[in-house]
Amino acid sequence: MKRKLAMFLAGVMALSAVTVGTVGTVFADDAGDYTTIGATDSEDATVIEHWTFTELFTAFYSDMVDKWNEEHPDDLIKINVHVLPYDDMHNKLQIALNSGTGAPDTVDIEISKFANFTEGDNVQLMDLSEQAAPYEKDVLQARLDIFSKDGKLYGAPTHGGATVAFYNTKLLSEAGIDYTTIKTWDDFKEAGSKYYEETGKNFGNLDTSSNMLFNLLVAEMGADYLDADGNLAVNNEGVAKALQLEKDLFDAHAISIVPGGQADADEGYGAYNNGDFTVMIMPLWMSNRWINYMKDCKGNIAVAPAPVVEDTKALSVGGGGTGTAVVKTSPVADKAAEFIAYAKLSPYASEVQWNTLGNDPMNTTTWSDEEFTHNPDNQFLEYYNNNPFDTLNAIKDGFVLLNSQTTKYYPSISNEFNTVVFNAVFEDGDDIQETLDIAQDDLTNEFAE
Repeated sequence: MKRKLAMFLAGVMALSAVTVGTVGTVFADDAGDYTTIGATDSEDATVIEHWTFTELFTAFYSDMVDKWNEEHPDDLIKINVHVLPYDDMHNKLQIALNSGTGAPDTVDIEISKFANFTEGDNVQLMDLSEQAAPYEKDVLQARLDIFSKDGKLYGAPTHGGATVAFYNTKLLSEAGIDYTTIKTWDDFKEAGSKYYEETGKNFGNLDTSSNMLFNLLVAEMGADYLDADGNLAVNNEGVAKALQLEKDLFDAHAISIVPGGQADADEGYGAYNNGDFTVMIMPLWMSNRWINYMKDCKGNIAVAPAPVVEDTKALSVGGGGTGTAVVKTSPVADKAAEFIAYAKLSPYASEVQWNTLGNDPMNTTTWSDEEFTHNPDNQFLEYYNNNPFDTLNAIKDGFVLLNSQTTKYYPSISNEFNTVVFNAVFEDGDDIQETLDIAQDDLTNEFAE
């Protein structure tokens, strides 16, 4: 399976490199360029037009539609996968849903954009609750909640997105640091300062164009970007404490600004691959970035629980994410919904999520399956020098959600912090509370319009 998927993915990425310019201009009802997967030779197969912004997902869907067709020989499916640029896809989707024409049957919507598509009383996405029900007891509820509104599930998650710590044990050992002793942020600060003093190199990542690390700190403070009534409150005490903690870590050289503004970018990959940074606090889905873009670190990376503040209930927060939605006006909506729930939430889907994408599986029944979690042929287990599932099981009961992530405010909150707040505090040295007060005013004015 691994060889098949690797060959398929290489072909998909090569195709994408050639056609991305034209793919980015098509709507589902145009001819356009796409990759067809599934029952390609069957005239009776249900055809699903799918939009995505990530080439890697094509290999995942290829495996899932093959498995579906194997189990449903009288109910075959084939999917036309259109890979569009990130912003282009989300913008086209909004236009298509608003106009009532040109929308796909199914679509991968990134978490920071998702709330834009569930606003108002006339949501154009299908409620997937019925189709998800057979799997619900075994999947991470916090991740389902992110793509839900008013008790309705509008998107099927692609991963758990557990935020963890990736430690380069080779570099740490050379500096006399044992990562297993790092439990709290105080421990992390002490280790980071020591590492910087002894090597002159950076310890952990500070992202100024991503809120992955910061969301974890906010969750550990028991805070959110909203008040108790669900109103915007990005300048509240908990958020201020989280930002002050991040500033303290920065001042102690325990975290440093990553080239490119975030770890999940080409410049960030290069910095880690070169050994310029030693620790990365990011979601586990970074696994596919590690093996593809930071190959020189193979065998040196250990996955561990992220540091915590004292007495916190939050051991991890869901970072990033993609919710696969079904357009409710699609002529194949019912069949598409049944397939998407299977493709994202079933035990087999979780196996493919990990084996193909390196994503922590949505279906937690796989987390305790020794044959699955200790598969010697798994490319991600080959890369790490410990077992990531030991960490997942250790933080499982402390996996939390920021309620703001499910609201209309979240896309704007993310944008405000990633383009204004972090740069003001860490680049310009502005006062934390004043910066948050300005952010609160900006956001309040935006939603008052």
